[in-house]
Amino acid sequence: SRVTAATGLRPFGSTGLRAIDGERLALRILLVQYRRLRLSAADRAEASARFERKAHQLEVELIRFRDLLSEARDEASVWRTQAVNSAEQLHEAATAEARKALEHQEEVACLSEKIAQLSEEHATLEIVCAQQATDLEVLTAEVVRMHAASPEWDGALGAR
Repeated sequence: SRVTAATGLRPFGSTGLRAIDGERLALRILLVQYRRLRLSAADRAEASARFERKAHQLEVELIRFRDLLSEARDEASVWRTQAVNSAEQLHEAATAEARKALEHQEEVACLSEKIAQLSEEHATLEIVCAQQATDLEVLTAEVVRMHAASPEWDGALGAR
């Protein structure tokens, strides 16, 4: 067991060199595994960062879609209210028109009945007038005949 002056180490035998070579190989294997793990960790970190960015984008989109959905619901509520109001107004207008049409029909029916009554009265009055005209002609003829037959009628008619 000699110690070398420059390094202060003892020289190894063949067993020692093999142990050193084994240690070097083990270190190289560890270095390769370390590099793989480091690359794998970098890949995972990159994937995690991508995942985080994607998650953030999705979260932003979700917020935007929630806002759009809320806005659409508000608009739908306004439209629904307007549609209900319009439907009620149309219903009221249609009801008023139907009521007016019914009143008009009733008025037309009453007026038609009144016209029919007046037509009947007119026909009856024409018959009565015709009868009275005939009676007047008969009476006039009788008065003329009586006047012509009796001179005393002359004075009676003139006295009046």
